[in-house]
Amino acid sequence: MNNSKINDDTNYCCFANGRRNSDSFFANHVIDDDGDVLRTTGVLLQLYKGGQDIEVIVKNLEKVRLNPNWLSQKREDLEYYIPQFINYLVFRANHNELINFLFDVCQNNFFFAHLTYFQLKSQSQIVNKKVINLKDVQKFLIDYTNIMKEKYGNEYLINGQQFVSHNSNKESIQIYGTPSYDQQISKVNASEINIRQYLSVNKDNQTNEQNNGFSSTINFWDDIIRISERLYLAYPQIISLKADLQRINQNLPSSIYIPFVKDQIRNYVVLNIVASETKVFSTKERSPFYICLEIYRPDVEKDQRNDYKQSEAITLQKSILQQKMSINGSVCLDQGKYPNVHKISVQQPLQIIDEDIIDETPTVQFYSPENDEEVEEKSVYQSFSKENHEDFVSVGSSFVQENQRKSMLLGQDGQSLFGESAKDQEQRIKEQSLFGNLKSWRLVHLIVKSGDNLKQEQFAMQLLSTIDQIFIIEDLPMRLSIYEVISLGPNYGLIEMVKDAITIDSLKRQLWNRQQTLSQFFDHNFSDRHRTNFMHSLVGYSLACYILQLKDRHNGNILLKRDGHLVHIDFGFFLGNAPGKGIEIENKVAFKLLSEYIEILGGVSSDLFKKFRELFYKGFMALRKHSDRILLLVKMMYSGHKNSMPCFKRGDKSITQLEERFYQYEDDNQKLNVICQNIINSSIDNWRAKWYDKYQYYVQGIFY
Repeated sequence: MNNSKINDDTNYCCFANGRRNSDSFFANHVIDDDGDVLRTTGVLLQLYKGGQDIEVIVKNLEKVRLNPNWLSQKREDLEYYIPQFINYLVFRANHNELINFLFDVCQNNFFFAHLTYFQLKSQSQIVNKKVINLKDVQKFLIDYTNIMKEKYGNEYLINGQQFVSHNSNKESIQIYGTPSYDQQISKVNASEINIRQYLSVNKDNQTNEQNNGFSSTINFWDDIIRISERLYLAYPQIISLKADLQRINQNLPSSIYIPFVKDQIRNYVVLNIVASETKVFSTKERSPFYICLEIYRPDVEKDQRNDYKQSEAITLQKSILQQKMSINGSVCLDQGKYPNVHKISVQQPLQIIDEDIIDETPTVQFYSPENDEEVEEKSVYQSFSKENHEDFVSVGSSFVQENQRKSMLLGQDGQSLFGESAKDQEQRIKEQSLFGNLKSWRLVHLIVKSGDNLKQEQFAMQLLSTIDQIFIIEDLPMRLSIYEVISLGPNYGLIEMVKDAITIDSLKRQLWNRQQTLSQFFDHNFSDRHRTNFMHSLVGYSLACYILQLKDRHNGNILLKRDGHLVHIDFGFFLGNAPGKGIEIENKVAFKLLSEYIEILGGVSSDLFKKFRELFYKGFMALRKHSDRILLLVKMMYSGHKNSMPCFKRGDKSITQLEERFYQYEDDNQKLNVICQNIINSSIDNWRAKWYDKYQYYVQGIFY
């Protein structure tokens, strides 16, 4: 590949609609890093902004934090920005120094290596209305994978690998999770668990190679995705799904993990898939499904958990190169053996993509269970409830925790509407589980999807997570419910399922039968603390919807949690694109603020609504103060993907309008407060939002 193809702006950036050079987007951002550990965003800005020697930039990359800090909710590690870093390599430039840096990191951090693999796999194709193979990326991925296999050999790539057993497997463990299992068998302890490399159950993926360490986790998720890809052809689907999952269980437990950072899920090892809990969701062309997995931490079982040690900043310069790398600090790659490792960029990148390939179908659709009897479950796309799990960072007194628990109890009607709680489900399964005696045992709930481009959904969640981090940094009470999304390939991936929540659509269906309004439901079932939680989350999502222009906000895409918090899901439309070709009813709505929400707060003159107005202004000022964090994420992604993501369909306007929504030209705080109050006023019972809800009711039957 000739690198001049990548750096030639006339070849890369000039579209038929006359886009400007994307590098100019970074002109107003300032780099102000110094010290031993540099801010990742500052170094990535150097990379995207250009004008500096690439060797200097790589030296700075060696000084950025690589790993997440488990003691902080703020993400400033390079791992968080892997999508932006790989985006640069794929679509901008592929300097040898950057490739060597990537291999240095990946050969010494298997979490980083796996996330890089999944990101490269996701970007190896552009899948919208047409499928475009990025052949050089695919070739690079093959060489990258082979190098990682050689590096890691048959090593067990899991947290606490030194504490797991590799002795002969007990028969009871081998048959657990299959039809042959007898629940009368006594529970096992950690020393009896045999961890092996996972071998694919699909013949196409089976190999005789001995270097299975890097492939173990990948093969497991490939098998899970394969089920999703062919499930829509099966009948009955649920029986086929359970049979496939039980077949996978024959190879568990194995050296595999879930690649989620939140709640340190990736530090756990997968023990078993609870096949009896799985559910299939119905769509016209796809069959996404829910799975529940049992997991445990080997280090915790040996009382060797050390989150503080794991949270120390790792940089390539300080921690890895000094210990493991050669004197010259660079991986020496055999160019004869791996000819594509410096050819990651794409021939004529994105020039062949035009506007009509953009698929406006939401990346995550509204689902209804295949079996109508399961509608009462109502747990769709949820994140883990923090109150259900021990938090090693913040420790409160048992007295305070007990009083908070009592203040959050639902009324009897509310309990029946929400169904079985995540805590009750976990306790029920733990009592039946062969591994129920393990002190680190827990459940994870996932949605497996294929046939959808989850790269945009993952990008949207990264932006929402950044907004939530800004609220935390500025000590504001607003919270967004962040759930994990990871794209494992061009059109498939995993979504963390939010437990203990119900869609507003499902709730209103049941309230309609009881002749109750949403406000009356709160009156009968929720406490003042629930209302406060509702208000805080309403402020947070109102600001996120305004800044990011989140659309398709019907009641199937908004959830209510047991604790009163709202949760938004499905981000197929944001940053300027909206559903409805030509009409786009929602497009001029700042955010959804219906009168029924205000009634829950006590009306427009209530103290809670006055607090809503106050926090909206404070939150806006916080986002404005840290606007660079949001703008840089969007600009970096746009400068590579251009309009291959539906959210960038409007081109440069997506960026300029995002900048305008921060009102950076206005210095008068009083005027900014007036602007915020006007935004709120224009959103109250906005006719466009109300008519969009009505439209969704008549077209999809979603209650409003």
